[in-house]
Amino acid sequence: MSLQITTTLVTPEGFEITNAYGRVAVQNSYAGDNIQAGVQLYKDEASFVAGDQPFQVSGLIQGATAPYVYEPATENILDIAHDLLIVTLADQNIVAVKNL
Repeated sequence: MSLQITTTLVTPEGFEITNAYGRVAVQNSYAGDNIQAGVQLYKDEASFVAGDQPFQVSGLIQGATAPYVYEPATENILDIAHDLLIVTLADQNIVAVKNL
């Protein structure tokens, strides 16, 4: 699962990246009452697979925290994290879609 960023992003060096690839990480807190999610941005999936370094976008918030209550048979936290980051990016006028 990943995010496809359909908004053109600009690096601090001025390079424009269209259709960036986002890899999401998520962690459940020790207390189990919230999750923390973050996304790293790559030029494309091939860049991620090749081990290239992610790129940065000045001022872009790439992480978020949300309340979470674990119950058996609940939605996977990685899926929740993708949705959370889609909203976080949308709040910054960046369109992202989940790739399954």
